[in-house]
Amino acid sequence: MTKLTNIFLTRIDWECIGGLPGFALTLADAGMTQLNLSGPVGLKSFIGASRHFIQRHALSMSLHEYRGSESYKDKQIEVIPIVLSVPRPDHVPIPNKSSSPTDVSPNEANPVNIQLTYPLMESISPIVADASLPAPSSMWTSCCYICKMPDVPGKFDVQKALALGVKKGPQFGQLTKGIPVETPNGIVHPHQCIDPPTLGLVVVVIDCPSIAHLEVLKLNDFFSTSPYFQLETPESACVAFVIHISPSHIVEDQRYQDFVISTFKLKTIKHVYANFKLNGSQIVYRSAATQVAKLNYLAPRIFPHVHGISTLTIPEPIMTFKSESYAATLLLKLNLAKTRTLPIGLDVTEIPPKIDVDLVQAELEAIPELRNFKLKNQHLSELRDFSKEDYTIDFLGTGSALPAKYRNVTGHYLEVREHGGILL
Repeated sequence: MTKLTNIFLTRIDWECIGGLPGFALTLADAGMTQLNLSGPVGLKSFIGASRHFIQRHALSMSLHEYRGSESYKDKQIEVIPIVLSVPRPDHVPIPNKSSSPTDVSPNEANPVNIQLTYPLMESISPIVADASLPAPSSMWTSCCYICKMPDVPGKFDVQKALALGVKKGPQFGQLTKGIPVETPNGIVHPHQCIDPPTLGLVVVVIDCPSIAHLEVLKLNDFFSTSPYFQLETPESACVAFVIHISPSHIVEDQRYQDFVISTFKLKTIKHVYANFKLNGSQIVYRSAATQVAKLNYLAPRIFPHVHGISTLTIPEPIMTFKSESYAATLLLKLNLAKTRTLPIGLDVTEIPPKIDVDLVQAELEAIPELRNFKLKNQHLSELRDFSKEDYTIDFLGTGSALPAKYRNVTGHYLEVREHGGILL
C-alpha cells in the first residue's frame, strides 16, 4: 500500500470520497509521507475542510484540480482526464465567509497545485484557510479518465542482426536506441532486427452521474479523433477495458447503452460495472458474512440477507452487449501489466468463496437454546412503525483523530425502548 503515489477521483461527492480521510490516515500510519490527489474542482475545498481530521505529522498532500484536457504521465501510465461540467440542479448560492484580499476563488487564478503539511498549517495556500474556503461551486463536475499503459519495446533479434552484417558490440547498442548503423552490406535500420513493440493497454473509466453529464460526454471529440477508439488502426493501442462507475439508473438508461455500443465497437473490450445497486451490499469477509447469516436466522426482518450474504465467486455478466460485461466484485483486481505470476486482465484469485447460508443456519437450528430463543422472541421480527422517540443511536466513534493516535473499529449502540439494545 505504501507504493501508492497517485489517486484520481471522478467526483467530489460523498459516495466517491467519503472514505478518503480515513484512507489517508491509514496510509500515513503505514509510513507514507507523500500522496498526490487529482480530481475535479472542489477537491481542494474538501481536503481543506477535512484537514483537522487528517492530522499526521509526516503526511504531505499535493492536490491538482482538472479544469481542461491536461494529462498526467509517468513511466508506468498516462492518464488523460475528460472533464464533464453541468449546472448543479440543487445549488443554493452561499457567499464566502471572508472578504479578505487573500481569498482565492476556485475558478480564478489560484494555484493548480497546493501542498498540505500537517500539523503546521502556516504553509498552506489561502484557499484552505478557514476564513477563505471558497463557496460551493454552482457546477456539478465529474471526471472520466483514459488510462494508457506504456508500450513494451520489441525484442532485439540477434540472429537477424548478425545475418545483416551487424557486428556485436556498440552497433547492437545503437540499434536498440533506434539509431541506424552502417555495415559492409549497407545501412541497417532498427526495424530490420527489432520486433514490433507490444502496444500498451488502454483502460477507460466512465462516471456520468446524470444524463446531462452523458450529453456533455457525447460531445467530446476525443472519442472520435483518438486512435484508441478506431477499429482500423493496428499501429495504435485500442481500448481493452471500460470501467463504469456511473449510477445504476444511468447505466440502465437506453441512451447510455447506445453511447457505449456506438463508442466501444471492438468485441474484445471487456466492461466492468461498479455501482451501489450491483455492489453496494456486498460483504468482504467470510467471518462477517457468517455473522450476518446467524443474525438473519434469529431476526430475519431486522437482519435481512445482504446481496447473497457473501461476495460472488466470479464476476457475473450483467449486460447484453456484444462485448463481455461483468459486475465488479469486492477484491476483484484488474492487472494492467503482465508479471511473472499474473497475466493481464481480471484477477479473481483473492475473491473468497460464497458461504453456504443454509448450512450455517442449520447448525444454529440444531442448538436447542437458540431455537427456543427464536421462538420466544418472534416479536423482534415484527417491530415496525417506529417513531424517533422509540429508539436511540449512540455513535461510539473510531478514535481515528487527535488526541489518540491509535485507530480502531467503529461502533454504534442501538437502543429500542422497552425491547433492549444491540451493539453494532
